[in-house]
Amino acid sequence: MSLGQLAGERYPGMIYGDAPRNVYWEMTIACDLACKHCRADAIHTRDPRELNGEEARAMLRDIKAMGSMLILTGGDPMKRPDLFDLIEYGRSIDLPISITPSTTPTLTREVVRRFKELGIAAMGVSLDAPTAEVHDAFRGIDGTFERSQLALGWAREFKIPVQVNTTVTTGTMPHLPALYTLLKERHAPPVRRWSLFLLVPVGRGTDLGIPTAGQIEKLFGWGYTAATGFSGRKPQACRRRRSPRWRSGWASACGTGMGSSSSRTGARSTRRGSCRTRCWARSGKHRFPRSTEPRRRCSRCATWSGCAARAAAATSAGPAAARARGPMR
Repeated sequence: MSLGQLAGERYPGMIYGDAPRNVYWEMTIACDLACKHCRADAIHTRDPRELNGEEARAMLRDIKAMGSMLILTGGDPMKRPDLFDLIEYGRSIDLPISITPSTTPTLTREVVRRFKELGIAAMGVSLDAPTAEVHDAFRGIDGTFERSQLALGWAREFKIPVQVNTTVTTGTMPHLPALYTLLKERHAPPVRRWSLFLLVPVGRGTDLGIPTAGQIEKLFGWGYTAATGFSGRKPQACRRRRSPRWRSGWASACGTGMGSSSSRTGARSTRRGSCRTRCWARSGKHRFPRSTEPRRRCSRCATWSGCAARAAAATSAGPAAARARGPMR
């Protein structure tokens, strides 16, 4: 369940068969952070090729026509001077909007209050560790951890639900239990979802450590059995729903970042809008074979699961081998 689905609690009926559930608009490449994993390799200034105001409004109308949730991200959305104008326009046409701002000095209490006034459905906050030492080192700027704590406090004050996004690398993985405790004991509410994103090794992230297949499996197990809370819901430990169903041969497609294609694997995404849509249209689920191997592909459309794509990239079961074997039956 993603940020858009969370906001769907305020906007009933956000289940789509013919259109994306969520549209993520990376509004700008500009950001004042220097995150080690940044796939966009963000810079401090905006790119002149970014959509202008007129083009942006036209896109918002298209997204509204599709019936999708718009999630504003970047870079840092706060780096666009027309941000509030665009949000106001989107809400004037009844477009559901969520936002994931960077935790920099531009994100203030007044800004969060303005988000509430404009009708922002949910807010995303990035937090990769339970301490300033680790989190600030990962984000490249001192004080980022403290600002994230302030942002969560302001979201609670103004009753904006929050999804916390955590990038999982070999460096951040050991800190996940302590981070979970911090979120549960200090920040629930406003935190309603905790999304763990396995590193996609592109942009600045190519030199970071990628967890092994075995480490990922342990993460799934921990996420399913230990990490509970946040209004009675388990956090989005990537594919937490897969663990119990895997034993009976069923798997739930990943919608929390795990299914993104990697430039190293060449694997297709399992997000809605690619094979996931076609497979769900026929059966309501992907079907992955019962196995303890990391070689899991949907038996209906031969698509690799998002998590398995990374595991397969490190084994002989890569995309080329998959194409050679053809669909599993």
